[in-house]
Amino acid sequence: MGFPPSENTWEPEDNLDCPDLIQAFEMQEKRANDDKKKRADKESCRGFDRGLEPERIIGATNTSGELTMLIKWKGCEEADLVPAKLANERCPQLVIKFYEDHIQWNRCART
Repeated sequence: MGFPPSENTWEPEDNLDCPDLIQAFEMQEKRANDDKKKRADKESCRGFDRGLEPERIIGATNTSGELTMLIKWKGCEEADLVPAKLANERCPQLVIKFYEDHIQWNRCART
């Protein structure tokens, strides 16, 4: 029947006489590595770097002394924390709407 998987080994390239197979294998490996790198780059993109359009601001928080906004993106299930300075520049109307919806004014009672 043949040898068990434990007997599988890699033959040194110098011992092989099949340049077409070697080239096909190397191209396949390169494509796999390129695809993996593209996915990693895409996953590491956050906020406006992904090229998505903001839908609404879900919340705001102060992380490490910097105000950040949690933004929901159109056509995407994920939300990202974006620095408030950037949100103010890129989607000022959404920032204004968020504050209008969430700020409550206390009325002073007149005596």
